Amino acid sequence: MKRYNAQSHICTTADVEQFFRFLIEEEKVNFHPDDNFHDYLDMDTHQKSFSDAECAIYNRLMSECFDACAKEGVEIYGIALDVFSEKVGFAVNI
Repeated sequence: MKRYNAQSHICTTADVEQFFRFLIEEEKVNFHPDDNFHDYLDMDTHQKSFSDAECAIYNRLMSECFDACAKEGVEIYGIALDVFSEKVGFAVNI
């Protein structure tokens, strides 16, 4: 799976979906698009889940996710819910 770094960018809703899959599957984060990555804690250690550098990258990428969704007229929360629902194996309806 793609890794994200300072040179990475989110340009399309397909990129948004890929980034969200990365967060859930690789980083093991039950995230919300509105949350700051500085706020995530490891449940076992109670330490920050991400370094300051990772938070800066992921927060910027999430901002780009909002921009890409707005540009394509797609609801970012719907993408997040679809990716989460697929991961847990059942549809989540709100």
